[in-house]
Amino acid sequence: VCPAALLVVAAFWGLFFYNRDLIWPAQMDEVIPQTYGHMMHTTLAIFALLELLIYDHQYLSFNKGLAVCMMYAVGYVTWLYYIRYATGIWVYPLFYKLTKPWKKEIFICGIMSFLLAFYCIQNGLHHAIHGSKQPDLVQDKAKNVKVRKTE
Repeated sequence: VCPAALLVVAAFWGLFFYNRDLIWPAQMDEVIPQTYGHMMHTTLAIFALLELLIYDHQYLSFNKGLAVCMMYAVGYVTWLYYIRYATGIWVYPLFYKLTKPWKKEIFICGIMSFLLAFYCIQNGLHHAIHGSKQPDLVQDKAKNVKVRKTE
């Protein structure tokens, strides 16, 4: 949750301050108040970071967690392209500006690299705050597999 929340906040506000029409055109203010934009794109990170500070999650291994994070990202991008295919409309106005070949895909790869960075940051923060809580593994020589150590 935390890496995706941080990505949403960073991408939204980064694009908003660069050129708000790329992500939240001024006409949207007449339909959706700016306070609602803050609720969707600012408080998200605050609550995700509070959860990270307060709750000691039992995470998957780094590689498995990263794989789940990337599967989420691929699913989200697939959904964006499906909406475009089904309705003819891009969810984000920015995609209308990325008209040259591969511009959208390069942008999406850049966003995914930020997601990877936020995953690493979240993982590092969790270990710094709560310590390493990975389960102890022992080698079961009879089955030649690693199993969780039980007490």
